[in-house]
Parts: sequence; C-alpha cells; structure tokens
Amino acid sequence: MATGIESAQVDIEIMAKETGISEDQIRNVLDPLDPKILQAIEMATTVEAIKEVYFEAPWDSEAQREALAKWIEMATTIKEIIEVYSEAPENSEAERVALAKWIEMATTIKEIIEVYSEAPENSEAERAAIRKLATFFLKAT
Repeated sequence: MATGIESAQVDIEIMAKETGISEDQIRNVLDPLDPKILQAIEMATTVEAIKEVYFEAPWDSEAQREALAKWIEMATTIKEIIEVYSEAPENSEAERVALAKWIEMATTIKEIIEVYSEAPENSEAERAAIRKLATFFLKAT
C-alpha cells in the first residue's frame, strides 16, 4: 500500500482520466491538511467566519468537513441551522447532525413542519419531528 505520496509526485490529470476519479478528490486524499486552514477553523469564533473557511477549503476535503462540523456547532438560530443543513453533503453524517439540531431548535408548529418536510421518509429525524409536533396537540386532561 502506497503511503506518503503527495499530489506533486503524481500526474493527477492522467490518473483522473484513467480511473474516473476527480482531480479534486485525488488531491484531497494525497495532500495533507493545510495548516493555515486548520488554524482558521480553530480561530473562527463567529458563524460568518467559519462559513468563510468552509467555502475556501478544498471541496470535499477533511478541512471542509471539519469546518462544516464547527459551523453546525456554532449555529444558534433556525436561519443559521437551515443554511448549514442546506450546505451539508446529501446523506452525510453532517446532514444528519444538522437536521437533528434543526429539530431540537424548532419551537413553533411552522418550524417543526418545515423541518419535518426535510426529514427523510421513515427516518428517526422524521419520527422526532412528529413527536415534537405532537406536543402541540396534547388533549386537555
């Protein structure tokens, strides 16, 4: 198994052509994380700052995934969590975590119905949204 190979040592264009793997994906696997990006993730103290790092990081890189995870953590409003949810890769762990946080943050019937409509059919997220919605419709005792 080859280890320690960096993208500068590989003809990425030919490798991509012959394997069908994108050049970006090859670079992201072969190159170590950029210390500047990692520092920017650590230094980000606002949603706007971490969003900027997320969009500047190489697409689908470990750095971008780390920035996305921090963005989810930092989201404190429905608007912010909806935005980060919409940026998370489809069917990813980040999307699942963002959706769960969105359900947790939803406090009105309208917000819960909105997050319910985004939850995958028959998923735990869909069930959680229904359970939360049900609290608005309890019978008087």
